[in-house]
Amino acid sequence: MSNEISISTYPEGWNEVIKTLSFLPDEKARNEFLVAMMLFLAEM
Repeated sequence: MSNEISISTYPEGWNEVIKTLSFLPDEKARNEFLVAMMLFLAEM
């Protein structure tokens, strides 16, 4: 539920996230980044 709110409230933030994901070098870095994002969203 909260993810939908975040995406519609912070579209420019999500564009940055997608750009960052596409530039990360490997799967491990992507997974770590996604975990960090999930923790960040959970704390909001």
